Order: sequence, then structure tokens, then C-alpha cells
Amino acid sequence: MKINSFLGLFFCFSILISASCKKDNITEDPHNHSLRKKSIDQIRYEISGKWKIHYDSSNGFAGLVKTIHANDIVYFLINDTIKRKINNSIVLYEKASINKRYSYNIYNDSIYAFDFYSGQYSWVMDRIKNDTLIVDDGSGYQSVGGQTFFMTRIQ
Repeated sequence: MKINSFLGLFFCFSILISASCKKDNITEDPHNHSLRKKSIDQIRYEISGKWKIHYDSSNGFAGLVKTIHANDIVYFLINDTIKRKINNSIVLYEKASINKRYSYNIYNDSIYAFDFYSGQYSWVMDRIKNDTLIVDDGSGYQSVGGQTFFMTRIQ
């Protein structure tokens, strides 16, 4: 009987001790983190400014295809406006429509898609790795595939 009482008290005491332990706040690495689970305001803050697209990769018929971009600049402006210049010619200057979509991948259940060209094309802000913003096109939000852009912030 003493053993049962002792084990019961020990069990209650260990639950109280473990519940009262304070966990350290783990700070996110500002140079390597996902944008997929962020709020739309956090995403806007992270991507605002001028970015140079260096290359994109896509899954083609023959496997992974890498395309180098020369003089391809993207501006993420206020009011969700996206401006893209290729060789100093403006090819896109449009207010994006931001839509929350269900995601079928294992990483998260929903994402924000920046839709433009009247909803025919979209970008999903994936992550920041070191100084690189990685952006998936809208076809990749449901599964693996589509086109992925790699850009760095410029002044």
C-alpha cells in the first residue's frame, strides 16, 4: 500500500514539475526560414522591395531544367503591386490579387497565392534561404512541380 501511495505521489509530482518547466523561445533564423506558414502581413514585409531573378528551375519532360535570367528585376510594391522589368522593359505592372488556397502538400494546409494576369498566373512565396527569395509559380502549390524562381534583394 505504501508503494502505491508513493508511486501516485511521485507521478503527480513529476507531472507538476514537467508542466511548470519553461521552454526557451526558439527564434527563427532570419536568413533561412519558410514563408508558407506566415501571415500575409509578414509575407508582405519580408518580400517588399526590389529583387533580381537569377534563374528559375522547372520539371521538364527530360528532367530538371534551369533557365538563367539576365536583367530580370521584380519589384514588390505597396498595395500588393508587382512590377517586373526585363532588359528595362516593363512586362508586368499589376496589383496582385492575394488568395488563400488549400495546399495538398505535407508541409502546411494553406498558402497565400499572389495572382496576376487576371488570375491566369500566380506566385507562392516559398522561403528565404540565406539571401535568396524562393518563389513557386501557382502550379506548384498543390504538389511538387511547376516553376521555381530564385531571386536576391538589390538596392
